[in-house]
Amino acid sequence: MKLNDVTHMKTETTYDPPKPELGKLIVWNAINPPSEMRFYSVKSVDEAKKTIDFLADLQLKDNRITDNAFGLMIGSEDANEEGEITWYEWEDDNGFDLSEVMREEEIELEE
Repeated sequence: MKLNDVTHMKTETTYDPPKPELGKLIVWNAINPPSEMRFYSVKSVDEAKKTIDFLADLQLKDNRITDNAFGLMIGSEDANEEGEITWYEWEDDNGFDLSEVMREEEIELEE
């Protein structure tokens, strides 16, 4: 994947999380925490995986980046008492977050 591929996916980058919408997905990225978070709107979990893989590969090549972290959030009203839509960490049907899902997929590929 190249930088144009992420742009081609129409992934928008912001330093502030976009307003939560029900079901909307965003990848978050922290570079050299504590630092400003970066947010990338994505349309699917598969697009989130591709975006994270691409960004991680880029960041591994940059010797100024010593630490990074990624995750996927979803707009949800599930845990909000007021019924407002807020961002929550995405989990699959088994309760695993995206990093756990990606780790399991890597293990399965190696076997």
